[in-house]
Amino acid sequence: RDPAVASAQRTLVQAWAYARDGFVDAPEEEAWDGELVRAMDAAAGAPGAGGVYDALDGMLASLGDRFTRFERPAVFAESMQELGGGLDGGVGMVLGVDAGKGVGGANYGSGGRGLRRLRASADGVKLRVVASIEGSPAGRSSDVRPNDEVVSIDSVPVAELGGVDGAAARLRGAPGSRVRVVLRRAASREARDAYTAYLPAGGAEVVSELREVKLEREPIKVRSVGGELLRGRDIRGARNVPNVAGGGKVGYVRLIAFTDGSSEELARVLRELADAGARSFVVDLRENSGGLVDVGLDVAGTWLGAGVPAAKIMARDASRQVELTTEAAAISAGVPDAARFTAPLAVLVDEGTASASEILAAALQDAGRATVVGRQTYGKGRIQGVLPLSGGGALFLTEARYVSPVRERPIDGVGIAPDVYCAGSPPQVAALNVAGEDERESAAAVADSCVAAAVRALS
Repeated sequence: RDPAVASAQRTLVQAWAYARDGFVDAPEEEAWDGELVRAMDAAAGAPGAGGVYDALDGMLASLGDRFTRFERPAVFAESMQELGGGLDGGVGMVLGVDAGKGVGGANYGSGGRGLRRLRASADGVKLRVVASIEGSPAGRSSDVRPNDEVVSIDSVPVAELGGVDGAAARLRGAPGSRVRVVLRRAASREARDAYTAYLPAGGAEVVSELREVKLEREPIKVRSVGGELLRGRDIRGARNVPNVAGGGKVGYVRLIAFTDGSSEELARVLRELADAGARSFVVDLRENSGGLVDVGLDVAGTWLGAGVPAAKIMARDASRQVELTTEAAAISAGVPDAARFTAPLAVLVDEGTASASEILAAALQDAGRATVVGRQTYGKGRIQGVLPLSGGGALFLTEARYVSPVRERPIDGVGIAPDVYCAGSPPQVAALNVAGEDERESAAAVADSCVAAAVRALS
C-alpha cells in the first residue's frame, strides 16, 4: 500500500473525529458515521494522497459550513507564513476578483506591449491587482498598478490557474527565481494615438494595453498597518466640521489584516500621528477580512482598555459560552491616553470587513467608542479553530458563533450595520505617509468620500 495514501487516510479519520466532537452544530451521529464510510470508500481507490484529500473535502462539505475546510500541507504552510506577516518568496502583488464585464477583441500588438480593442463580454470572473506591498518587487515596479487585470502568469492563462488562490500560489516561489506576469490596463492617450492607424474602420474608441512584467521573487514582509496625517481643510466636505475646521488634523489609520506584529505596527503609527498633532482618528477596516482573533482583541484594547467585553462566544456546549475581553494594552505604551480613550474615533467598514475586523467594529460600536461608517459588513460571525493534522495539513473547524458584546447582536450571516452609510474604496497601505515634515497627504485618502463622511461623523 502506498505510504502517502495510508497517511492521507489517517488524516481523513482524524479530521472526521475532530468534527464529530467539536463542530458548532453537532452532526447527527448516524449520518456522520455514514459520511466517514462514504469518504473511506472513495479514498480506498484513490491513486494518490490527492484523491484521499478530495474525499476529505467532500465529507466536510456535507456539514454545510463554508468556513470549515481542510488545508493541504503546502497550502497550510503558506497560510501560517501569511498570518506570521511574511512569505519566503513572492512578488508582493495582492490579487482580488472582479466579476464584472471582461475584455476581449482583436490583438493589435505583440511582445511585451500590445493593444486590444475593448468590448463588452460575459466571459466570467477576472483577477485584478488590488495593491502592491510597499517595498516589494511589485511595489517597486512602475509597470504594476492597482486595478491592472492579470491575463497570465508564466504563460498560463488566468482561467487555468484556479482562481485567486491558484494565481497567488503561482506567483510564489524560491527567492531569486523569476516570474512573468502579463497585465492589461486601459491604454494611455499616447498609446491610443500611436495605434489609431492600426484600428479597423469603425473600431472602438477605447483600447487597453498589455504589458509583460518580469519580477524576481524575494522574501516578503507584509505591512498590515498604514497611517496618514490629514488636514481638515483639505478633506472634501469637512471644512465646516468643528473639530477639524481651520486646519485641525485627523489621523487616518488603515488596517489591512490582523497578523503577528499588527498591534505593534498600530501603536507605532498612532504614536507618530499623535506626535504630529492628530486629535481625532479614522480607522479604516474596509477589505480587512480578519486574521488572528487574539491580535484583534489586542487592537481593541488600544481604544477600550484591558478587560472590556469584545464579543460573546456561543459554542455548541452551553457550558462553554464565554466572553472575549480586550487584551492588556501594553503595546500602546507611549501613545497618549487622549489619543486612545478620548479622541473622537470613526471606523470605516464595507462588505469586505469580516471576522476579527467585525469583532473590533462591533465592540467599538457597542461601547459607544466609535461611529461606524460605510456599508454592511460581511457577516462572518463564526470562529474557526486551527487543528493540525498528521501529514502536515490542518482542519479549520467552525467551533463557535459570536454576537456583539453588549447588545448581543448576531453577526453571522447578517453583518454589522453602519451608523452612517457611504460608498468608497480604501487606498492601498503602500500609498500612505504617516507624518513627514512636509505633511504630505495621500491624495487617495483625501479624495475618498467615505473618509470625508467619517471626518464629518467625528463631530
